Amino acid sequence: MRHETVLDGKPLDPAADGDRDHLRAAERARFASAAAGEPLSGSALTTEEEEVLRRAELAAKWMDSRFRLPLTDFRFGLDGLLGLIPGVGDGAGLLVSGYVVYTGWKVGLPMPLLLRMAGNVALDAIVGAVPLLGDLLDFAFKANRRNAALLREHFETRSAAL
Repeated sequence: MRHETVLDGKPLDPAADGDRDHLRAAERARFASAAAGEPLSGSALTTEEEEVLRRAELAAKWMDSRFRLPLTDFRFGLDGLLGLIPGVGDGAGLLVSGYVVYTGWKVGLPMPLLLRMAGNVALDAIVGAVPLLGDLLDFAFKANRRNAALLREHFETRSAAL
C-alpha cells in the first residue's frame, strides 16, 4: 500500500518511486520518522504542540487533499465537496478549520501565526460563500494545507533556534 504525506501527497517511502539516490540523508530520515508517525526529528515539541500539528495535518488530509481526480494530479477533499451543499457545507468546513486555529491558540502559539491561520480560514469561508464561482475556488484554495505548512514551518524554525 502506498502511503502519502499529508501536505504534498508524495510517497513517504522514496524508494518506492526510485528516487532514493536523489535524497539527502536528512530527508531520508525525515521520511522515515513521518512514516513512523513521529514528531519532527530532533524537535523540542511539547505534547500539546505535537497534538496541534497532528490535528492540522489530519484536517489538511481530509479537508483538502484526501481524494485524487483519476488520471490527474489534482487532489481535493471534503471541504470542496461540502461546499457544494448550500448554506451548510461552508459552515461545516469553517468549524473544522476553525477548530485547528482554536487548539493552536489554546497551546499558546504566537499571535501573528494564529492571525495568518485565521486569515486562511476566513478567506476560505468568504470565497466559498460566493455562489458557483466560490464552489470552484473551494476546490482550489486549500486553507488547511496552508495552515499545516505554517505550523510545521513555525515548529521547525523554533526547533532550529534551540
